[in-house]
Amino acid sequence: MYESRAADLNAKYDAVNAYTKEAGDELCEVHAELVLLRKQMKEAHKRLQDEARARIELEDNIQRLRYELTFKEKFHSEEINELRTGLSKQYETKLQQSLQELREQHVGVMRKMETVYKQENNNLQAAANRESVVASSAIEELNARNYDLEKFLDNERARHVTDFANMEAELQRCRDEMAQQLQ
Repeated sequence: MYESRAADLNAKYDAVNAYTKEAGDELCEVHAELVLLRKQMKEAHKRLQDEARARIELEDNIQRLRYELTFKEKFHSEEINELRTGLSKQYETKLQQSLQELREQHVGVMRKMETVYKQENNNLQAAANRESVVASSAIEELNARNYDLEKFLDNERARHVTDFANMEAELQRCRDEMAQQLQ
């Protein structure tokens, strides 16, 4: 009885030892995973801080650039306005003179173009008249040739009809002779 009880207790002791060993192994694995996760968390926290610092630096840089851009826009706008007023007064007369010269040149060019256009139009009209005369005589000649050809074709057609009728008559005569000879 003691032996079976001792064996039973030994078995339970071995089971507890096995469970304790498994739990210890699992605890070691969990502890290693916890160390790895803590390390990853520290790295992520460091990256987050670095990114936050970079973001703040970028925001500061953007703000500084906005101020600088606003200042430059105002400065350049004032310069442009000053240049416009100065240039407009200074060059207004030059612009009017240039426009007047351009108008005069334009009128001269238009007159020359009008003269050239009239000459070309007259030349084209004369050429068209000459071509019209040539075309009319060519049409008359073609009409005459066409009439002659139609007349020739009508004569040929009549001759062929007559020849055909003669051949038919000759053929019929030959048939009649053959028929008489066969009887």
